[in-house]
This record gives sequence, C-alpha cells and structure tokens, in this order.
Amino acid sequence: DKSLSCSVNAFNSSKEDDEVNVGWPSVGGSFGTYGFILVVLVAVFEIARNVDFARMVFATRLGSLPNRTPDLTSKSRGFMKWVKPIMTMDDDEVRRMVGLDAFVMLRFVQICMKTTSWMLAGGIIILLPVYTLRVGEGHDEFGAWNADDDFSILTLGNLRNDSPRTWAAVVMFWVYNIITMRIWDEEWNNFVQWRRAFLREGDPDVSLQSLYTVMVENVPTQLRSDLALYNHFEACFPGEVF
Repeated sequence: DKSLSCSVNAFNSSKEDDEVNVGWPSVGGSFGTYGFILVVLVAVFEIARNVDFARMVFATRLGSLPNRTPDLTSKSRGFMKWVKPIMTMDDDEVRRMVGLDAFVMLRFVQICMKTTSWMLAGGIIILLPVYTLRVGEGHDEFGAWNADDDFSILTLGNLRNDSPRTWAAVVMFWVYNIITMRIWDEEWNNFVQWRRAFLREGDPDVSLQSLYTVMVENVPTQLRSDLALYNHFEACFPGEVF
C-alpha cells in the first residue's frame, strides 16, 4: 500500500503544485508543434519524390533494383498516391523487396502500433471511467475528487491516495504486460521462421558466400596462407568451401 501511495503521489496535482499541472494548453501545444513538423516533413517528402534529381539521390533502388521496388508508375506521383500500392502489399512481398533487416524494422514499428492500440483501448474503456466517474460532488466514497484542472481529471492524479480505484491501474499494468509479451512472443516466432528462410534461400542480390562465412581463430602457422587454409577446409568439407 505504501508503494502504491507513492506512485499515486507522483501523478497527483493540486493548486499548490503547479509544476506537475500539465493542463490542456500544454497538450494542445505539443500536438500543434509536432503536427506542424509532420506537415512540413510530408510536404518535403512529396515534393522531393516527384523531382527526378531527388529520386536519384534518395531513392536509388528505383534505378539499381527496379525489380525490388513497388510499382510506383507516373500514376502514383500525385499527392499521397504511393500509400495505396504500399498498403496493399503482403508481408512476403515487402520482405522480398526491402530485405530481412529493413523488414524487421518495419515490423517493429507495426508491433509498437499494435501494442499501443491495446493500451489506448484499455485506457478509454476501463481506466478513463475509473479515474473520472463520480457519485455526487467533491469527494465520493470511491476516492475521486474534482480537480481544478480538467486534464488531471482524466489521469491517475484525479484519485485520492487512499482510493481503492488505484488498484485498477495496477491490474491494467499487468494486463498490458501480459498482452505485450504475448504479442512479442508471436513476433519472435515469426522472426525465427523468416531468419531460417533467409539462411536457406539467401538474398537474390547478395552472394551466397555471405551466408557461409565464418571466422577462424588460432590458425596454425603452416596454414596461415589463403591456399593452405583453403586446401585444409576443402579436405575437411569437399565441395562445400567457397
């Protein structure tokens, strides 16, 4: 109970403690700032991708690996016209085009979105009513109180330290952890399959030698030359040395 009370204190806001009183103006300011940055970056990207020089610099795969790039013809050069071709591609096609490393990075972003979506749903459906629901005015029997700041009403800071409702945050914490671990466990199993397929099949634009390269240490003096070391391993593994 003491540790739970300490965690609630960290979120509690009051008239005397304006430093932790974030408020809607701060939230709105953050959305406005990052929204502006998003608009600027999207505009720069849309302009650059329609300029041939910029495409040569920032999209070299279009020229070097046309068979491993989406079919972005002249029809897709309009504003945000690239979204539909990309979103309609399945995972296998994306992995073939970008390679395993880049594909895993994209999957990481996708998994983060999936995880936070669960958290958002749980927060809106369960935690938000727990933090805001009142019976009567002021202090009720559940421990919620009418904070002066409207934003604090939506957070754990809207609960008194001794409120039994704080246990809802603890329960949801473990629910979030279980769901997150389950999602990442499934993703790990998928990655193992993709990695094994890559080791078996390789990459069509990368030499197979990269899949069979090993580092040899403590090589005897008589084998410290390319020819001697090659002959040694060729004798041990006939026909399997690149």
